[in-house]
Amino acid sequence: MNNNLLKTVNKFLIESVDVLRRYYTPLAISVFGLSLIIAGFVFYQYFWLVVHLEPGVKEKELKIKEDVYKAVLENIEQREKDFLESKNKNFPDIF
Repeated sequence: MNNNLLKTVNKFLIESVDVLRRYYTPLAISVFGLSLIIAGFVFYQYFWLVVHLEPGVKEKELKIKEDVYKAVLENIEQREKDFLESKNKNFPDIF
């Protein structure tokens, strides 16, 4: 019985190694190759192009709506006025 168990374990190990050799090795090589391609693309995008291309800055005119701008300025002025009023006001001591 012990001999039969050793043969079964040995057969299982041999078949496991064979399956790994058949399927894992090409898969590992494929994944490694794909990772090299992705790493090359990332290197090209973030290191090569950044060093060798001239930076292009596009100037675009800032468009502001006058009515919104005036409303924001009025709001800021009102807040400043309220702040100054409360700063100069003397509040009674409740204690």
